[in-house]
Amino acid sequence: LYIKNNINYIYRYLMNKKYKSKKKKRFHIGGEVIDHGGFGCIFKPSLRCINSDNRSGDISKMFLNKYITQEWAIINAVKEIVMNIPNYENYFLINDFEMCQPAELDDNDKINIDNCKNLIKYQINKENINSKLNEVKIINMPFGGKNIYKIFKEENHTQIGFSNINNALINLLINGIKPMNKLGLYHFDIKDENIVFKDGFTKLIDWGHSGISTPTNSIPTNITRLALSYNLPFSVTLFTNEFNKFYTSYLSSIKSPKSFNQLKSIMEQYYYMRSMPEYGHIRDIRKIYLPHILKLSIKNVKSIDNLILDLISSYCAKVLIKYTDFTNKIFNKERYFKEVFSHNVDVYGFIMTYIYLIITDYLKDETPYFNLYKINVANIIIKYCYSDFYADKPFDIDNLIFDLKNIMNVNYKEKLHIELIIPSKTKHTTKTKSTLQKRKKKKKTTNKRKTIKK
Repeated sequence: LYIKNNINYIYRYLMNKKYKSKKKKRFHIGGEVIDHGGFGCIFKPSLRCINSDNRSGDISKMFLNKYITQEWAIINAVKEIVMNIPNYENYFLINDFEMCQPAELDDNDKINIDNCKNLIKYQINKENINSKLNEVKIINMPFGGKNIYKIFKEENHTQIGFSNINNALINLLINGIKPMNKLGLYHFDIKDENIVFKDGFTKLIDWGHSGISTPTNSIPTNITRLALSYNLPFSVTLFTNEFNKFYTSYLSSIKSPKSFNQLKSIMEQYYYMRSMPEYGHIRDIRKIYLPHILKLSIKNVKSIDNLILDLISSYCAKVLIKYTDFTNKIFNKERYFKEVFSHNVDVYGFIMTYIYLIITDYLKDETPYFNLYKINVANIIIKYCYSDFYADKPFDIDNLIFDLKNIMNVNYKEKLHIELIIPSKTKHTTKTKSTLQKRKKKKKTTNKRKTIKK
């Protein structure tokens, strides 16, 4: 109850954590370091708690004392919400967690510990770890399975194998992600590395970026610190404090409502002003994701850099033209979050978990339809993520599920819909008073001419 009543305070305090998962392949009988997150290190098998002879859980996360408070508060806050979802344990790895002081580490436990940067930077290493155990704590937890990134990247599967994972992912979307969002909980970092698969179920892990919407705080505080990322809608940048200052200044300088193309131009200026081409995730889109998608197309694209700029600026301009109050000169971000972003943000990340099916040979089998499977996946990503079609409206979830179920249907799509990536400048209109008046005037003139002709 305390956590629930103080949820906004907790999340304002917690949300600086960022995990980058680059897990090792090898395991050892002891509690060897196999990974490190934003503030901690991961051991498998788990470490022993002090005054205990047994190792509880399957893995351990070790943190400095000042960071484990953050992690533990997040786990409990998230659990209190998702427990209201039927069969929540099938969709969230959140049960059977234990926090404790670690017992002395043996030689197996210390393997690879010097690779853990989060301990090394605080002068904790293989040689002195046991003399500094009072500075750290551990959280023991179950092993949720292999993450989707590793499965799609490292394994080749038959259609049956993919069907099992795809069905589990769709069940996670329907029974986990959407109900979670309806309760006001947002993961904000759903991706292939943060979904694990085991025993026919896919589960969400790692809540370090998560946020909660409440009646008094409709937009989670930490959203203002989220940067452009491959697994978030491009419009996430519209919630940042930097953009708020930039756009407020722009609106105060104009005398009349602007067109879509003018707002698109403003977004292009902001794109370069914030050096967005240098963002790590934008580089990934430019160098990895889009090139692999474009390989499936018969059309040539002269510049991927220009394509990304056009896509991001068009996506954001479409939001701004609809949700800017030009009379009072404000961007109605609360209304945009409530009507669109809150419905799309985690689903967007969920869709992007399929991106490695285009990059790897996971879907390769004995049939000649390998590229057709990839085209089906690419069309899903283009339709929902790499076009501005859903920039200003919620995803059609039923349509999305239908598309996902047809990934292995070779007759579902015949070609890559690359044209959707390149937004049409003629399809957008500015619904301002002056524009509507011009249209009415033109319509009256046209009707008069027709009457004279008769």
